[in-house]
Amino acid sequence: MAKFLVSWKALNSRTSENPEERHKQNIAFVELVQQALKAGALKDWGTAPDGMKGYAIFEGSEADMALMAQLYLPYFEFQDQIVLTADEFLEVLKRA
Repeated sequence: MAKFLVSWKALNSRTSENPEERHKQNIAFVELVQQALKAGALKDWGTAPDGMKGYAIFEGSEADMALMAQLYLPYFEFQDQIVLTADEFLEVLKRA
Protein backbone atom coordinates (compact mmCIF):
# COMPACT_ATOMS: atom_id res chain seq x y z
CA MET A 1 0.00 0.00 0.00
CA ALA A 2 1.38 3.40 -0.96
CA LYS A 3 2.05 6.10 1.60
CA PHE A 4 1.79 9.80 0.78
CA LEU A 5 2.90 12.98 2.46
CA VAL A 6 0.14 15.48 1.73
CA SER A 7 0.62 19.20 2.31
CA TRP A 8 -2.65 21.08 2.46
CA LYS A 9 -3.61 24.73 2.49
CA ALA A 10 -7.01 26.34 3.09
CA LEU A 11 -8.15 28.63 0.30
CA ASN A 12 -9.00 32.03 1.74
CA SER A 13 -11.41 32.72 -1.10
CA ARG A 14 -13.51 29.73 0.05
CA THR A 15 -13.36 30.45 3.78
CA SER A 16 -16.39 32.16 5.24
CA GLU A 17 -15.84 35.70 6.49
CA ASN A 18 -18.50 35.12 9.15
CA PRO A 19 -16.62 33.90 12.27
CA GLU A 20 -19.48 31.65 13.44
CA GLU A 21 -19.84 29.98 10.03
CA ARG A 22 -16.06 29.58 9.71
CA HIS A 23 -15.91 28.00 13.18
CA LYS A 24 -18.66 25.49 12.34
CA GLN A 25 -17.00 24.69 9.02
CA ASN A 26 -13.62 24.11 10.68
CA ILE A 27 -15.16 21.78 13.25
CA ALA A 28 -16.84 19.78 10.48
CA PHE A 29 -13.55 19.43 8.59
CA VAL A 30 -11.62 18.32 11.68
CA GLU A 31 -14.33 15.77 12.51
CA LEU A 32 -13.86 14.31 9.00
CA VAL A 33 -10.13 14.12 9.69
CA GLN A 34 -10.76 12.33 13.00
CA GLN A 35 -12.97 9.78 11.22
CA ALA A 36 -10.23 9.13 8.65
CA LEU A 37 -7.66 8.71 11.45
CA LYS A 38 -9.91 6.22 13.26
CA ALA A 39 -10.56 4.32 10.01
CA GLY A 40 -6.81 4.09 9.38
CA ALA A 41 -6.61 5.88 6.01
CA LEU A 42 -4.83 8.80 7.65
CA LYS A 43 -1.84 7.80 9.73
CA ASP A 44 -1.06 11.30 10.99
CA TRP A 45 -2.40 14.82 10.56
CA GLY A 46 -1.27 18.19 11.78
CA THR A 47 -2.07 21.84 11.34
CA ALA A 48 -0.40 25.18 11.90
CA PRO A 49 -1.87 27.04 14.89
CA ASP A 50 -4.06 29.18 12.62
CA GLY A 51 -5.62 26.08 11.01
CA MET A 52 -4.89 27.37 7.51
CA LYS A 53 -2.19 24.88 6.46
CA GLY A 54 -0.78 21.58 7.52
CA TYR A 55 0.09 18.04 6.54
CA ALA A 56 -1.33 14.55 6.49
CA ILE A 57 0.16 11.11 6.09
CA PHE A 58 -2.22 9.08 3.93
CA GLU A 59 -1.94 5.36 3.25
CA GLY A 60 -3.80 3.78 0.36
CA SER A 61 -4.12 3.90 -3.40
CA GLU A 62 -4.09 7.00 -5.54
CA ALA A 63 -7.81 6.49 -6.17
CA ASP A 64 -8.51 6.25 -2.42
CA MET A 65 -6.59 9.47 -1.85
CA ALA A 66 -8.52 11.21 -4.64
CA LEU A 67 -11.82 10.10 -3.08
CA MET A 68 -10.82 11.45 0.31
CA ALA A 69 -9.67 14.75 -1.21
CA GLN A 70 -13.14 15.21 -2.69
CA LEU A 71 -14.48 15.65 0.86
CA TYR A 72 -12.41 18.82 1.26
CA LEU A 73 -12.78 20.42 -2.16
CA PRO A 74 -13.08 23.28 -3.05
CA TYR A 75 -12.00 24.56 0.39
CA PHE A 76 -8.46 23.18 0.39
CA GLU A 77 -5.62 22.74 -2.04
CA PHE A 78 -3.33 19.71 -1.82
CA GLN A 79 0.18 18.75 -2.84
CA ASP A 80 1.09 15.11 -2.44
CA GLN A 81 4.32 13.18 -2.58
CA ILE A 82 4.67 9.41 -2.38
CA VAL A 83 7.07 8.46 0.41
CA LEU A 84 8.98 5.34 1.38
CA THR A 85 9.76 4.06 4.84
CA ALA A 86 13.41 3.59 5.83
CA ASP A 87 13.07 -0.18 5.26
CA GLU A 88 11.55 0.34 1.81
CA PHE A 89 14.26 2.80 0.80
CA LEU A 90 17.02 0.52 2.12
CA GLU A 91 15.61 -2.27 -0.08
CA VAL A 92 15.73 0.09 -3.09
CA LEU A 93 19.35 0.95 -2.30
CA LYS A 94 20.33 -2.71 -1.95
CA ARG A 95 18.72 -3.53 -5.32
CA ALA A 96 20.37 -0.62 -7.15
